[in-house]
Amino acid sequence: MPLPLGMMRIERQHRVRGRRTTIVLEAAYWEALEQAADELHRPVRDVVSEVCGAVRGTYQGEQFNQALRVWVVEFYRRKLEQVEQVWKE
Repeated sequence: MPLPLGMMRIERQHRVRGRRTTIVLEAAYWEALEQAADELHRPVRDVVSEVCGAVRGTYQGEQFNQALRVWVVEFYRRKLEQVEQVWKE
């Protein structure tokens, strides 16, 4: 049985600290990241560079992927909190 489209893993090349690296995320995360960057009026490459640029450690490839997933979840969590606050007012 094939995976749903949102679960398919997609590789994209980005520059982090001046080095080209491969970021691998599920399609749903790429879409959410693109929408978030659009809402922030920033290119996706800038968001990726900023988030991944803060990652430290020796094996950073998978950490970049994880950092971006967490960033996306936190971005939409903050948005939900803002909407809930408006509904309470």
